[in-house]
Amino acid sequence: MKKVQRLLSIKFNKYPESHCLNQIYNSGWECAMAARKTGESIYSQSMPFVHCKDYIHEVVWGTLYSKTADVYGMTYDPEKFPLDMKRLRLLIRDNSITPAVLRKNCIRSRGLLRDFDTLFGFTRTVLKKATEESNPTYSCFIFEADKKWMTAAPLLSLYALLCRAGKFWTPEYKGKPKEFLKFFIGPGGPTMVSDSDENDRYYLNTFVSKGGLEKLADNPLALFHKHPKDNYCIVPGWDKGQVDAYALHNYGIVSYSNSGFPKYEK
Repeated sequence: MKKVQRLLSIKFNKYPESHCLNQIYNSGWECAMAARKTGESIYSQSMPFVHCKDYIHEVVWGTLYSKTADVYGMTYDPEKFPLDMKRLRLLIRDNSITPAVLRKNCIRSRGLLRDFDTLFGFTRTVLKKATEESNPTYSCFIFEADKKWMTAAPLLSLYALLCRAGKFWTPEYKGKPKEFLKFFIGPGGPTMVSDSDENDRYYLNTFVSKGGLEKLADNPLALFHKHPKDNYCIVPGWDKGQVDAYALHNYGIVSYSNSGFPKYEK
């Protein structure tokens, strides 16, 4: 009999506001940044669930600069929903599949994320079941990871991308992130079941073909400033105290890959 993996559980307070977001996708995988105050056991969802992974950049930017971010209907107010920067905490849900399938997908994603944690020298990602405090019948999952993933937007974007694509990871690729990516983007790769999956194949193919693994392996932080705040102010608009659509579209891992993984300079 196959051993069932047991997961630790946490409770969280759901984000209380509804938003009409402008996104490419309208179903499937979603994520949201979360926080936990020191000394408190209940987590807080810091933003609405989003299909577009790069909205999470705005939450980190807003936290670092204590400013409200508002792009395509996604509003983040750091005073109302503070984000602690001690750990990356990413809630995951997918209402298009059963909870059992989502659980299996998240466990697979954890395997891929841990391989990249090891490759980059970061502490290992932890996966937990997350139950809404006011509605115990509703649950999703949360990934908790090294805060270094939030050092710069391209790294945070890569984490979310790997989290989404990781549902195709299997134990045969444990400790072999390069081999998994070769399989994922190759002609003999997994069967894609959605437009999101096809896009993720394209995104990771761009990352790999541009030399991302070689550029980031061992010490990805060497490409960025030491202090995260300095890494979230180099895109036009952000340095002027606002988040705009340009920042959303040009600050993720795909844009960074296409730019040749330049070292951030003042």
